[in-house]
Amino acid sequence: MEKYKILFKSYYAPILYDYVSWVIEDARKRNIKKLYFLSRDGYLMYLVAEKILSYRKMEDISISYLKVSRYSLRSAQYHIIGEKSLDMICINGIDVTFRKILIRAGLSKEQQEDVIDTISIIKAEDIDNVLSRSEIKKVKRILSGNTVFWEYLNNNSKTAYENTLGYLTQEGLVTEEKIAIVDSGWVGSIQESIRQLLEISNLQGYYFGLYETPRGVEEKNYHSYYFGPKATRGLMHDNYADNQRKVHFSNCLFEAIYSSPEGMCLGYKKEDNRYISIDGRENPNKLYMNAAYEVMKDYVYCEKNDGKGFDLNEELIAETMSYPSLEDVKVLENLQFCDDVIEYEYQSIVRPWSINDVKKNTVLYRIFNKLFNSKYVENTSGWPEGSIVRCGYKVDYYLKQERLYKKLMYVRKAIRR
Repeated sequence: MEKYKILFKSYYAPILYDYVSWVIEDARKRNIKKLYFLSRDGYLMYLVAEKILSYRKMEDISISYLKVSRYSLRSAQYHIIGEKSLDMICINGIDVTFRKILIRAGLSKEQQEDVIDTISIIKAEDIDNVLSRSEIKKVKRILSGNTVFWEYLNNNSKTAYENTLGYLTQEGLVTEEKIAIVDSGWVGSIQESIRQLLEISNLQGYYFGLYETPRGVEEKNYHSYYFGPKATRGLMHDNYADNQRKVHFSNCLFEAIYSSPEGMCLGYKKEDNRYISIDGRENPNKLYMNAAYEVMKDYVYCEKNDGKGFDLNEELIAETMSYPSLEDVKVLENLQFCDDVIEYEYQSIVRPWSINDVKKNTVLYRIFNKLFNSKYVENTSGWPEGSIVRCGYKVDYYLKQERLYKKLMYVRKAIRR
């Protein structure tokens, strides 16, 4: 754990400190009165913000830790948004299976079995097979017309709705004051979920990075720190610099490092006249999270009187995420990670790759198979750069291939957007 603390202090402490400092200063300029740091990525951010506000004696802004997750909020939304629910439920990811799709929908084991019994072309023994992109689309079409699925989905959602609204209202999100949530980011869907559930218009959001925003939202209410759509950018950077930052960044590694010891929020219940979070199993990275907090306490104390401007830390981020050393990869490889809205299965952030796996990581191989092989399933790693370095085969060449692939994907998304 000492090696992890050294690594965290060298790279991840300054990255987090500067981000939280920027959020606080920008929020004060916008006259935002309260910041809600979202579980679980916002856990360390919240603790750092507490220290910063205390050390700098800032009393014009308050903070709170909000227990939410994409799963807990979407579960309450499904009966409201109808068919659009399938866009959230049947989305691609790492090792997506039919069972995982049904769990995303909030169906119990018994309900899952009932739905499976109504679908003759899906065999019970195949529900844990990893699906290709085309197979996920096929599942989406099947569920779209399945009345048993929709009955369970809507009934479960209506049950979750009352407690979810009760919790969010109890925590003070229904107010005339300017408020904002703080999170890691990537899409900003939680902000839109809260806005839709509470029917409020004054909610803003701060994000370390945004690859995109939900369609139809007012991007002026979304503020990105490191990268994001043009209208959301909080610091000066152009389109080229923005895309370069994405190429050298790993959102999965970011989430694995900046998390909290408790389990994911699965929903809410009322107990002793208060709404409380129903949490899942304890975070397997709990010891790492506690170690990170110990480092951050000392780091914030040392920086408390520092009046320097905000540093985007581009070199630090690129070095640790895009050009990692084997020694650093070995320190981080025991971090467990799940990229799904549910914590169905954890795996090492550094997925073990054989030489053959690495060879399949070329740009041409991946694009060709995505275009012409409907059964193609990528052996995806949460942190591909770490898997390449850990394997040790032609590291420089395959890291370049990974960066080139990312660059092409971001250009493609920008064009389609």
